[in-house]
Amino acid sequence: MKKIFTLISIVSLLLVYTTGYAQDTCQHFAVEILSNTISKQYPTLSDNNLYFNTCQGRSNKFYVNANFYENELHGYTQTIENTVFTWKFSSSENTYNLTGDTVEVPFNLFNGWDIWVDAVDVNGCPVDLLEKARVRVSANPFSHINPVAPICPGDTIMLGVSYDSSDSTAFVYIETQESDTNTVMVIVDPTFLPDGSGVNYHSTVTYDIFSPGTTLTNISDFIRVTAALEHSYLGDLRIWLECPSHQTVDLKPTSGGGQTNLGEPRECSSGIDGCSPTACSQLMGTCYNYGFTPTSTFGPMLQTSNWTSPSWYYECNQNGAHLQGANQHVIGDRDYAPAGSFNALLGCPLNGDWTLWVRDNLALDNGWICEWSIELNPDLVPGLWAYTVELDTLVSLNASITVVDKHTLMVTNTVPSIDSFYRFAIVDEYGCFWDSAFVLTTANPYKPVLGPDITYCDETTVTIGPNIDDPYNGTATFEWTSHYGEANHGSDNQSITVSDSGQFVVEMWMNYLNDSLRCKSLDTIILKKWNAIHIFPQEFLH
Repeated sequence: MKKIFTLISIVSLLLVYTTGYAQDTCQHFAVEILSNTISKQYPTLSDNNLYFNTCQGRSNKFYVNANFYENELHGYTQTIENTVFTWKFSSSENTYNLTGDTVEVPFNLFNGWDIWVDAVDVNGCPVDLLEKARVRVSANPFSHINPVAPICPGDTIMLGVSYDSSDSTAFVYIETQESDTNTVMVIVDPTFLPDGSGVNYHSTVTYDIFSPGTTLTNISDFIRVTAALEHSYLGDLRIWLECPSHQTVDLKPTSGGGQTNLGEPRECSSGIDGCSPTACSQLMGTCYNYGFTPTSTFGPMLQTSNWTSPSWYYECNQNGAHLQGANQHVIGDRDYAPAGSFNALLGCPLNGDWTLWVRDNLALDNGWICEWSIELNPDLVPGLWAYTVELDTLVSLNASITVVDKHTLMVTNTVPSIDSFYRFAIVDEYGCFWDSAFVLTTANPYKPVLGPDITYCDETTVTIGPNIDDPYNGTATFEWTSHYGEANHGSDNQSITVSDSGQFVVEMWMNYLNDSLRCKSLDTIILKKWNAIHIFPQEFLH
């Protein structure tokens, strides 16, 4: 199964009231979410949510239909044009805040989305009920396609389409698309850590998925913080995490670690003439993933037992080229205990800015934060939901492919070719069309040539056979048949001698494609035998 994580969040949209109006002067109204590009549905009686289904990579338009059922009741006119509509589309990867009665949203990733629409009319009165809906996005279900064994011209093969990755006989593996929930927030924008003395560098990730006011009350709800780092001097760094209320926990203290590497940095050694910082030390090396968790069994990062075998770092020579230099110890990529205590984060709001800080304390060394992430307990997220996209049908996109059923394709090849491309597609239950192709190699058999038809006289014989120089290392064999049904006609040689009339067929079998395939080819000749006419001298006629 291909697991694509989707974070479904709950948003609290505040109802806006304009100063100076009394609520009993409001005219009530309701709104409905619609789309002119995808249809909506209510999947089950037990699920009252409104769903829109779409395909990955599409942009879809949504609009509102308002029912102003108390229009003019309190002396003002309500229309869609004078009503302000506020939309929020939220998923694990993106959040879109939009306004207007019609909006368009791209769905480029496989995940689920929650939609909310708030509305305020011309008198500043809010809609009676916040309108909600969900969007389910399907993704390409192809897992992988196995190579197809070569075939002979005219052969037919059956190709299995399997939904079970353990099925070793399958030609194509298809995965049922499942969207699940996740509370890992990742920042993938790399942050350079320049050489500096006492300079702080930071990277921030923002949560907005939890109910307003939710705080960290149990440290077991803090799963881990992970930083992908490379730096050429561990003793140079202090690393700490700050929560939205500015409470902090030290992950690695200011001192300790010495020249031990984080990851595999690119380092320029002093004293090498012509060493260019741009060409060497400022380039990103190989980052290792360093986790910090309350449940680590490895102790803190400075514990020397966590230092693994030496790794290489990079130097540059006089020409700025990168060379592997001396050995340095490296911190292994695993989960560590923090230098401080994660209990310092108790009481932190879950929503807001979580910031990873790194201080460079000494000169000469630099590094990178390649990415980092923070993971909280998904049970803290309200309104989690998931969905599965099932597959519907197979579709042939090539005249030589026949769809036998949902799990089988039949391919018939009649044209010799070294490599031919064949296309087919899958349509899932959302109506999304996913196509793919495979290469089928067909042998190009050497054709025997018997030549033109032959007419010959009675009391003589004729020898027929393909005049070939076997180009396939003596692998050719022959089988003769005639219209009399006489197999081999007494011989399996390349040539035969006959003395009767009829249609004669030679089948020639040869090995092809490095003896991986044995194919036949044939030719036909018609022999017509004339009876001899005997002419006698005249004296024998008396």
